[in-house]
Amino acid sequence: MTVKIVGILASKNLISQGYPFLESIYSFLNWGDELYISDDSNDGTYEILKRLAKNKRIHLYKYKWPELKEGRAIGAAYNNLIQTVKKKTNNKGYVFELQANEVAHEKSYYKLRNLPEAYLETKLFIFP
Repeated sequence: MTVKIVGILASKNLISQGYPFLESIYSFLNWGDELYISDDSNDGTYEILKRLAKNKRIHLYKYKWPELKEGRAIGAAYNNLIQTVKKKTNNKGYVFELQANEVAHEKSYYKLRNLPEAYLETKLFIFP
């Protein structure tokens, strides 16, 4: 049995902030099944993500972040993505919240991929 792992990434102006978001995305795609990205950028990030979204495993959405404090706005963006993924996947599998500055080491891919199957009764994993 293979458990589906879907990543979510909320992005906004990642180029101007210097985030290694391409490395983060490529890293996730080495072990995850699909990646849903919502973007509210005006610095060229969306255009790069649009080219990446030619990959059928990447689903890109424009999402206007609400006018809230920065921490709450990104939380709203991630919540929106979670709701989208729940509908698209019929609430099956695991959702991995990807940050634009996180990259998994290649030696971790196998462990990350197989973690849900190793702990079938576990519904939530939190990594330091």
